[in-house]
Amino acid sequence: MTTGAVLCGGASRRMGTDKAFVEVDGVAMAQRVATALAEGGCDRVVFVGGDAALLARFGRPTIADRWPGRGPVGAVLTVLEELDDDVLVAACDLPFLDASTVHTLLAAADAPGSPAVDVVVATVDRPQPLLSWWRREARQAVAQAWSSGTTAVHDVIAGLHARSVTVDAAVLRNVNRPADLESRDDLRERRPW
Repeated sequence: MTTGAVLCGGASRRMGTDKAFVEVDGVAMAQRVATALAEGGCDRVVFVGGDAALLARFGRPTIADRWPGRGPVGAVLTVLEELDDDVLVAACDLPFLDASTVHTLLAAADAPGSPAVDVVVATVDRPQPLLSWWRREARQAVAQAWSSGTTAVHDVIAGLHARSVTVDAAVLRNVNRPADLESRDDLRERRPW
């Protein structure tokens, strides 16, 4: 079973407001990401971190980040420890994520004829670890990295058996500041919003 986990715990300093609730074409970014995860094949979808009371309006459970404000490694570890599932994590500021990309990552996790992997990472020019699939058995390695002070997701991944999957750059375009929403015209022609 794979759970989709939308990471909502960031401080959103550059945006000036909670990114999870910023709307893109009338839909909050966290909800857009959750929908892509569900439609792409995740068996269930949860939010990790963020304001649980506000996220409840999207009709999905929220798991409290055990280490709020300390970065995404803690959020990944939280969801791996809370659920006994494989987990596909996606940052809430990836509103252009689509079901096809999610399906591609899930398929790569269990590709026949290749050795089992601990993590599958979406890649454009370089790995983008805030869109990645994690095997539940990686939990111990993530916990060990976290307890030794590792806070960068790419450093955790470096110690695991990882597979990179190239995805469309438009899917990984994140929204960190209001200007990022205003500069979407180049994507509009390639994507049906």
